[in-house]
Amino acid sequence: MLPPWKAQLQALAREPDRHQRAALCQAILAQLPSPLALTALDACLAQDFQGLDRGLIWAGAAAYALQQGRYPVALEAEQKAQKTRYPLAAQAWINLARWENSRQISPPTWLQSDQAASMPDFWLQAWVHALLAAQHSSAATSLLEKSISLSQTPSLLKVQLLGGLYEQAGDYLKALTLYHPHTKQPEIAQRQAEVLKNLGQTAEAAALLKSLLAQTRPESPDNSEKGPALLLGARLHSQYLLCLTSLGDPHLAAEKALWANKYRPSDAPLAPLGPLPIARSTQSRLRLGYLAPDFGSHSIYPLITRLFAGHDRAQFEVYAYAGQTRSDTASKRLQASGVHWRNVHEQTPRQIAAGIQNDQIDILIDASGHTSLHLLPVFYYRAAPIQISGLCFNGSTGLPECDYQLTDAICSPAKTDTDLPLDLDQGEKPLRLSSWLFWFPPQEALPLSAPLNTPQHTFQGTVKLGCAHHPGRLSVEICRLWAQLLNKHPEAQLWLKHRCFASPDTQALFRQRFAQWGINPERLNFEGASGYLDYLAFYNQLSLALDPFPYHGGLTSAEALWMGVPLLNLQGPMQGGLSLLSQVGHPEWSAASAATFEAKASELLQTPWGLEDRKSLRRACEAAPFTQADLLLRELEQHLLSLAQKHLLPSA
Repeated sequence: MLPPWKAQLQALAREPDRHQRAALCQAILAQLPSPLALTALDACLAQDFQGLDRGLIWAGAAAYALQQGRYPVALEAEQKAQKTRYPLAAQAWINLARWENSRQISPPTWLQSDQAASMPDFWLQAWVHALLAAQHSSAATSLLEKSISLSQTPSLLKVQLLGGLYEQAGDYLKALTLYHPHTKQPEIAQRQAEVLKNLGQTAEAAALLKSLLAQTRPESPDNSEKGPALLLGARLHSQYLLCLTSLGDPHLAAEKALWANKYRPSDAPLAPLGPLPIARSTQSRLRLGYLAPDFGSHSIYPLITRLFAGHDRAQFEVYAYAGQTRSDTASKRLQASGVHWRNVHEQTPRQIAAGIQNDQIDILIDASGHTSLHLLPVFYYRAAPIQISGLCFNGSTGLPECDYQLTDAICSPAKTDTDLPLDLDQGEKPLRLSSWLFWFPPQEALPLSAPLNTPQHTFQGTVKLGCAHHPGRLSVEICRLWAQLLNKHPEAQLWLKHRCFASPDTQALFRQRFAQWGINPERLNFEGASGYLDYLAFYNQLSLALDPFPYHGGLTSAEALWMGVPLLNLQGPMQGGLSLLSQVGHPEWSAASAATFEAKASELLQTPWGLEDRKSLRRACEAAPFTQADLLLRELEQHLLSLAQKHLLPSA
């Protein structure tokens, strides 16, 4: 029998992943006596592993010896690495280990060399991650810029790494310039579209995605085994659907139907649409599954926390199917809430569906909608007899296999038959709750203040109109209406707050947009991201909060109302804004048309709204259905039990 270290060397020879190679190399060297380690390894490599990438082996030896403080051994291993077939990769590993081991404050000068910029992508990525972890983002950016400048055809990885750094820094125009030659690559096009939305250019993002999607045939391909490609294409198309939602495009429903057909796997069942019978005893607990790409970082995490912990365990057995790989405090807390946790990262939709079916889930609820990393193709396989969407996402998925959608009576008014689908072409039927949205007010005490109680709502002589939504949600049409308000009220200023507005590029484009309607750039004010309580305090300085259109606000609009600020909404294809305003007793703040929008704004600005009014609005929010998690839980469970009873197979 081979000693463990020799068996590991054999495994090393077959291991394609370099991270695993590093781990194996360190495990091997840890078992060898220090004085003989390199001699034994050298003899073994020469005799049995002549085809192995010895440069990386010796680099691993040098890195390990550095970590152990065995500097003569490290030097000898480094000299051997330099004489092998891949000295550049070896040198990258050795320098990285030396830098990390010595805990240098400044990046090593070696990184400024052409040799460093020419290192293989694997080591370039390792260096970038190390620099970012040490908060040397400028050094990481410089390294990538030099590496790309020395490459005739830069790799996709280099473009993605540098583009990501540009985006983090708010250098959106630089990112677009970098991405432009690679638009035909779906991964790059996806990032380019997001950058355009960050600049407020949603129409341009939609055009880019439409052009890319037109290059692929809409007919159903034989893609049952192409899980990653299937998900990438479906998510890219979903990004296009979100752009159309933000633009209020009249072809949105038809595009959703195209999406549903285009990504249907060839092996997905062609069973009749609609809920399937549940073959379970009425005495059994109902098995309820939630599906999301990342529960922990999701915007509805507080709601998910309440649902996972609060479901009646006498009637429900709860499963969570999570696509995330990281294990943070949020996900650990969810896993400890008494649910069956399934990590489905890197599984194909078919594999995820098979796991759900194996768990005998009765009802599956999607918790992501058409967001960037959704898992909606799982629904094609009829993973559960009853499938539901719409958990805090106002809008249809377009999937015929999605049986029901969670909504409310304002977003989905009752029709002649309450079982009629929301859209007859899509098949989703409404499950009406008291609110389409649920939000948890912060536990911390956050005092309210108000502009001076005058008819003009002046605050230090200025009327402040504000919006804290993503620039991609601010359509040209709604900006034009806001410009009309600014022209009618010369004492008013517009405040736009979002992380994207920290970018000078986004600021410049919005100043140009408003300049076409005669608005002086000095009347526009921008704020970037801030801590949550500081963000909420932003509303204390506003006279009037403005809702986006046609894609209305959700959590952000609820936060503005809770801070006691009147919210002006323009009704569109989705009625989520009207729903929130109705719940707090102010449906009159929702304008039915652009013609009445300006009149309502003027009325609000001329009506005194002081501190006591703000406190009253906060109390109304705290009593409204959208802040009542227990109410949601009771209503949701009642719907689920009714559906299960309706679709149970008759007992034998």
